Order: sequence, then structure tokens, then C-alpha cells
Amino acid sequence: MQTPVNRSDQETRKLPKKNCYRHSGPKRPRETLTSCSVFDTDSRKREEVIAQIAALLVLLPPSHSVDSSVERQQQIAAPVSTFSGLWHVAVVCAFSSTEKSGKGSWLERFNKSKSPLLELKVMLAWDGNKQWVYKALDDCGNLRLHDRKWQILLSLQKAFKAALGTTDLLVDGHDGTPLQVFIDVARGRLSDEDLPTSRIFSGQLDPCGLYGIKNKQIRNILLNAGLARNVMALDSRFMSYVGDRIPFKKNDLSRPDRYLEIEDILRCALIAIQAVRPDLSNLSILDAVIFGFMAHDQPVKGKRSACRPARYHSCRTSHLMGR
Repeated sequence: MQTPVNRSDQETRKLPKKNCYRHSGPKRPRETLTSCSVFDTDSRKREEVIAQIAALLVLLPPSHSVDSSVERQQQIAAPVSTFSGLWHVAVVCAFSSTEKSGKGSWLERFNKSKSPLLELKVMLAWDGNKQWVYKALDDCGNLRLHDRKWQILLSLQKAFKAALGTTDLLVDGHDGTPLQVFIDVARGRLSDEDLPTSRIFSGQLDPCGLYGIKNKQIRNILLNAGLARNVMALDSRFMSYVGDRIPFKKNDLSRPDRYLEIEDILRCALIAIQAVRPDLSNLSILDAVIFGFMAHDQPVKGKRSACRPARYHSCRTSHLMGR
């Protein structure tokens, strides 16, 4: 990945003023996605793909045997309720677009550190100084993409300042900011708990006004904050897992429409296996199990992944935010 071109403070602060989610009606046609448009001309092909993915999902290890799934259950049981907690999750998930993840990675160490960059109170008082951020990153042992991380922090600071209400609680946050979706879920205005209709929730997610946060990262923040149950943080590990069962193009996951199509294939496949895999009760758990499994098992060369059943029941890994 190339280092982004530096931009001046004034240019960086000119961020879009749109909300990431508007609950007062549909925004664009993809919100009411009812089928995967890539297969619109061949519904039989779409059903075949769903069946193939369903057969693959059935073979995943039991959710209770995967550490990342256990961690995800805990996140769902105790969702983030404060802006301070959301800041920590958002920073780590946003930085995951610039760093390798997994056990022993810098991102894992950073997530567990006492870095001032993870403290909302400190960052709200921050004056935007680059060198201070660079030093804080150096102190954590990070030596790359400092400018991009500075821009991420500047964007998040602006969003959190706009959203923070009279208390630290998300339910007291201001409307009309890039953090609207998190506030709405915390207030109970919005929910994706129903698996079949959750495609509408996912279709309305739009990480506008949040620098460095795209389709995957906005969902990763929601999942790791325990605020969403039926979205998926799709990345290269997922693509390796499904292999050629879903026809991928190089930039598919960077396109919102194609991302939603692929996510909906997973949704339909998960619905199809509920009778035999009730432990995979939602996309959030499925996301964690696939992430944990792929962090443990590596596919052999070739288009299809080679998941070996003999190892299915020993996938013990975590580090969900570092993706």
C-alpha cells in the first residue's frame, strides 16, 4: 500500500457533512436490496451459489470452540454504551486498514496499550498537532503510515465532537452526525437483529465523513462494539475462504453495491442452514468463526479454499478488532 499524499490541515478538515445513516426513509435503491444483482439474469445460478456457500458453512467448527466467536458473544451481551468505549473500538478498527492484524501484531499490542490515542478525553482536547500523534505512535512501536493515522484521528475527532452530548452515553448523543447509526442503535431506534430483513440495515450503512473507514471498517466497528448482529466485515480472508464459489473481481469489496450483494449471499446461505447449525445464529457469529478459522488454517494453493476437517475443532484464536 502506498503512503497517501499529505494534505494540509485545512484540506483535511473539509469533510463531507452527510450522515452515515438516516433512519427517516430510504436513501438510495440499494437499501432495499432483495437479490444479488450480479445474478439477476440467472436466478438459478444465484441459488446454486447460495447452496455451495451453505454447504461450506455447515463444515465450520462449532462456534463455542473458536475464541473469536466466544469474544463476539461477549461483545453482543455487553454492547458499547459510551462514546469513550466507541472511540477505542473505532480507532483500532480504523487503523486495521493500515496494519497487519493477528496474534503478536502491532495492532494487537496497541489495542491493549494505554496509548493516549485511545483515550477520548485526551483526543477531544488534542489540537490536531501531527508531531504529537507521530510521537505517540513511535512510543507504541509503530513506524509506518503516520500521516494516514493522523488523518483518521482528525476525522474521528471531528465526528465525536459533533456527536457528543451532555454526557458520555451514546443515547445522549446529538443527531445529524457521522455517528448517527451508533446513536440510533444505542437508543433502540434501529436494530438488525432479524436476520432475513437485516439487509435493509446493512444497505443504509455509509461511512461518509469518516476518513479511512470504508465498507468493511464501518461494519467491523459495529460488530466489535456489540451494536450489530447481522452484518459482516468482509476482507481478503473471507475471499480466500469461499474461493471461486462466489465470482470475485479485484475491487468488489470496495464497491458498496457489490459488497452488499456478497454479504447477502452469506445471509441467504446462513438462513438455509439454521436447522442444522443453530450455533451460527447470526452473521456476527459467522463473521467471528470464519475470521478465527482463517487465522488458524491456511488454504492450499488453488482457487478453492482447502479447509481440513481434522483441524476444525481446534481453532482457538481471537483479535477481532485487528482486521
